[in-house]
Amino acid sequence: MCGIAGSAGTKIYREWAVDVSCRLSRRGPDGMGGWYNTVAGDSAGRAFREVQDGELREEEGVLLLHRRLSIIDLAGGMQPFYGGTPDSPVVMTVNGEIYNYKKLRRELQDAGHTFVSASDSEVLLHGYEKWGSSVFEHLDGMFACAIYDSLAQKLVLARDPFGKKPLYYTMTEDGGIVFASTLPAILAHPAVKTETDMERICDFLETWYVPGNNTVYNNIFKLSPGSVAEYTLPERKLNIRRYFHLDFSRKRELPMRDAEAEFMTLFADACRKRMQADVPAGVFLSGGLDSLAVTAMLLASGFNDLDVATIGFADNAYNELPAAEASAAQLRAAGLDSFRHRARIVQGDDLDMLKMLWREMGEPFGDASLLPAGALCCFAAERCKCALSGDGADELFAGYERYRAMIIAGKMTRWGGKASEFFVRRVAQVVAL
Repeated sequence: MCGIAGSAGTKIYREWAVDVSCRLSRRGPDGMGGWYNTVAGDSAGRAFREVQDGELREEEGVLLLHRRLSIIDLAGGMQPFYGGTPDSPVVMTVNGEIYNYKKLRRELQDAGHTFVSASDSEVLLHGYEKWGSSVFEHLDGMFACAIYDSLAQKLVLARDPFGKKPLYYTMTEDGGIVFASTLPAILAHPAVKTETDMERICDFLETWYVPGNNTVYNNIFKLSPGSVAEYTLPERKLNIRRYFHLDFSRKRELPMRDAEAEFMTLFADACRKRMQADVPAGVFLSGGLDSLAVTAMLLASGFNDLDVATIGFADNAYNELPAAEASAAQLRAAGLDSFRHRARIVQGDDLDMLKMLWREMGEPFGDASLLPAGALCCFAAERCKCALSGDGADELFAGYERYRAMIIAGKMTRWGGKASEFFVRRVAQVVAL
């Protein structure tokens, strides 16, 4: 992951740029870059690699900041990207990975575009030059980005269809906009004035998350998944539209064997394209169906000497290490043995990590897996720089016992009566939890 931040239509603060560069360094430890312009409509921007005293003019303008985690094109992928020179009309910074970048790169080169790097991110810059804000409909990937178009005098923010990469924004009292990958980065901006939204706090206490594009702060929002926000500097207006909509109306009838074959093709492709990297990549392995399926597919697809990481707990009630070891044994028995399985037991001092995680989140987070996920990431990072996790497949394929409880509960409620109500509650408590 990388970290991005910036502002438009409001004063550029050097102190904030320095502060944000530090705050986002955990997301992007491999380098920092920035670009700014203090004259509306003028393309004579200035690029920089370090925020130094006197480098940034504290005037109203546009500021883009980037902290990099280098995965593809380690030497040439520094951001922000601009079309050849810093005074190019389009400047872009992005957090994420574009999986179909090689295909798009060939298409854009055939159209006359010249690339200056081998980075997947650069296709977004040239894609915007060719297609404008419709470029996001051509992308297959996970991303959150900011593009400044000096000719149109607008800042474009966008987020991938499923919101895998975070992007927050707020409007300042003078009509400007501030954005960042994290809430704490926005809250640190001198022009951002906000208070805790108690209604959103109540939402969290009821549902364990903050619904919609809201946060627990007044006037600070998430950009919704699959959305584009265009901020025009002359009018100081923000327009948001959805470029991606899930369509559940299309139905297909396939024989089970054909459906299985099509799924395996899609699944294999999804795993392979997420392993595009110029650095060591690995995978997380738990006792669940999700991570086992991802690990098996990667090994079957020829990813050899794969680094496989697992964490466990001393308390057997929460320890998935034996199940993960059983999964590893299954893989070896199936001839998929080109991997190194590493495991670590979470220790008491790992709880200190919670303080850092809470600071990074910036608002309440209701998923108890935050600590083990953080510990697993730190453990995996000792050998690899990126990893696949498989989150979501257990839900997709009903891999949890709670789904059995739901089936039983559905049948019992049809019987009616107090006895069935009691039994349903007991099933939910004993079987599912």
